[in-house]
Amino acid sequence: MNEIYNSGLKHSSEEAFRALIEGITDYSIFMLDENGIVVTWNTGAQSLTGYSAAEILGSHVSRFYTAEDRLRRHAEYELEVAKTKGKYRGEELRVRKDGSEYWASVSLSPLYDGRGALRGFGKVTQDITERVNAERELQESEERLRLLVESVKDYAIFMLDPNGIITSWNKGAQRIKGYTEAEIIGQHFSVFYPNDLKQANHYQYELEMAKQFGRYEEEGIRVRKDGTFFHASVVITALFDAKRELRGFAKVTRDITERKLAEERLKKSYEDLERQVEERTRELQEAKEAAEQASKAKSAFLANMSHEIRTPLNAVIGFSELLLEKQQTDGEIHDAKDAIQRNGKLIVTLINDILDLAKVEAGHLKLEKSDVQLADFLMQIAATCNFQAQEKGIEFSISSEGELPVTINTDAIRLKQILFNVIGNAIKFTARGSVHVIVREVQSDRDRCLQIIVCDTGPGIESEVASTLFSPFSQGDASLTRRYGGSGLGLALSRRLANALGGDVQLTESVVGKGTTFTISIATGATKVVLFGGVTRPGTPLPAERGAGIESAGVDVNLTGVKILIVEDAYDNRALVKRYLQRVGAIVDCAGDGREALEKCLAGGYDAILMDLSMPVMDGYEATLELRRRGFKKPIIALTSHAMSEDKKRTASMGFDAHVTKPINHRELVGRVLNLVRT
Repeated sequence: MNEIYNSGLKHSSEEAFRALIEGITDYSIFMLDENGIVVTWNTGAQSLTGYSAAEILGSHVSRFYTAEDRLRRHAEYELEVAKTKGKYRGEELRVRKDGSEYWASVSLSPLYDGRGALRGFGKVTQDITERVNAERELQESEERLRLLVESVKDYAIFMLDPNGIITSWNKGAQRIKGYTEAEIIGQHFSVFYPNDLKQANHYQYELEMAKQFGRYEEEGIRVRKDGTFFHASVVITALFDAKRELRGFAKVTRDITERKLAEERLKKSYEDLERQVEERTRELQEAKEAAEQASKAKSAFLANMSHEIRTPLNAVIGFSELLLEKQQTDGEIHDAKDAIQRNGKLIVTLINDILDLAKVEAGHLKLEKSDVQLADFLMQIAATCNFQAQEKGIEFSISSEGELPVTINTDAIRLKQILFNVIGNAIKFTARGSVHVIVREVQSDRDRCLQIIVCDTGPGIESEVASTLFSPFSQGDASLTRRYGGSGLGLALSRRLANALGGDVQLTESVVGKGTTFTISIATGATKVVLFGGVTRPGTPLPAERGAGIESAGVDVNLTGVKILIVEDAYDNRALVKRYLQRVGAIVDCAGDGREALEKCLAGGYDAILMDLSMPVMDGYEATLELRRRGFKKPIIALTSHAMSEDKKRTASMGFDAHVTKPINHRELVGRVLNLVRT
């Protein structure tokens, strides 16, 4: 009875186990005989492979294998391993009924009976395709990331374990830090830090900050393998797993040395610019103050100019009005004429000084150097200055020291202008005593120069006045200026002219109440020869002035029968020139502008034309060009207020035969006309 019960119980357990296996659908569970023939089949196996029990029972297990595995008898290999080692495990490709492949996790175990005889095999298979694909995608992603990191050369990208040991290394890290992968893997990352940061455990602080906040950034100094330093931008990121356990750190380092150097250069440039701005601001402020001072000086100068011009102009106008009155004695008429002529010359001199200074200041002064006979030149100066001194009742003398050259190469007119200014001032301001001039040749730093020392016994110059003596628009003692006149241009102009001639004008000595000494120097460029010594006697006859007209040679001027056309838009000037010419016998006709002149010239035969330049309708330049174009070959003389050398060159280039400037010297004008009509 017990045997029947035990047998029924055993059968019941097997049925329950078979039902359990049959109900599992996620796993393929089946049995093989000792030769690998499928002898059982569960629902999970049918679901996984697509085969029903009727289709697969009695088939060899290799039916699920790929062609390649069947060819190499991999199923038999698995059975052999399971039999000899007690189990076979693997993850391999298998084939479904429809031919599709899937990844399977395989477990194969041998089955023995109670006597130890092999009865077959039990096989469990699970579909792991999704897991394998996910792992493969992850591996591919990791490989792409690895390749990306590996290829980056501008950044050092490497991994650290939780203790700071280097576990990976890219090419950028090798380029920036100098270590190869073999040299650095396994070392602590503190090897990149300078000693002061190592001693301060700064690297450990960085890891703690990254661990606490997830990320740490800084810019600092790091060390390369060769010991050189560089500026680095560092980012450390803590890496945690799903359980928030620290797995290590990712570190990215960028060499920012060039950027830091550029920032330093930019900072220095900014500081330099700021300094330049400050300097420029200071210069502008100084220039502003200087401009204000210059403006004040110019205002004072203009006020004085107004006075200086109005004073002689008043005399000219006043005496002209007196001449119009009938009740005038011969003596009064003579005095009036002298006053008009004297004051007219003063106005011309003043205007010439202003123009000369303007040309010098603008850099437009052109020198006309030539060989000058020094003896003749000095005698001219002596004669003129001696006459001025006699009028003042003071003594004047000129002497030499040592040997002097026979000739000097200079601009005689400009040198004469300097001497008349300086010596003229000495005579003008010396009320009693004397003015003495000493001439000598000395060796300067560059070449030999002529020195002319002017000593007077005048009032002297205060020291505060001496500092501004050579500035344009500045004058000395105002009371002396009012007493003796002057515009404040003479010394300023003289110094600039002397500079242009290779020398200077200097205040050598001055004692208030005793007198003043000025020293004039100019370059000579001459051979040293004994010229004269001692004191030159005043009153020596002067040689003829350069450029003198015919009348200075004593020739009788007569323009009788000469027909002249005056082209001038100003009535008074036209009338004045007409009277000059009629007094010497000329036949004079007039035109008010260039167009009228053209009409008259083409109609009548004129021997000469006096042509103003600035006129309405048609100016003198255009009229002259047109006359020359139409074949007029007689002399055309420019009669104009344009007195610059550039103006003279322009008139010469445009067909004029001569250039006479206003105010007109009537003797010079008549002489020029006579010379040209006779030629």
